[in-house]
Amino acid sequence: MLKKKDYFKSYLEVLPHLKDLIQEDIMVSVADKSKFLAYYPGDKMKIDLVAGTPIPEDDPLRKTIASNEILSVIVPREVYGLPFKAVTYPIRNKKGECIGAVGFAKSLEK
Repeated sequence: MLKKKDYFKSYLEVLPHLKDLIQEDIMVSVADKSKFLAYYPGDKMKIDLVAGTPIPEDDPLRKTIASNEILSVIVPREVYGLPFKAVTYPIRNKKGECIGAVGFAKSLEK
């Protein structure tokens, strides 16, 4: 049976390279149900965030974890200091229960 940390392992190995793979300035994060496990900033897409930081109440990752659904939203400047488009995706265990989420953020400049 997979341990909880094993569900996050693949994401933590691949996501640091996503910016280079898609050739865009993005930032990516991985979170369990309460805190960020990892954060990978872009070149200009950067916020003040480190692993272990609790997920803010108004972060779309919280909504994805609560609803167990993929979300695509605009995060206002008030949340992290810069506005951006975010797509959040639930990380589910074998029972389909949401145990965390991945966040992908892209600039609104273009």
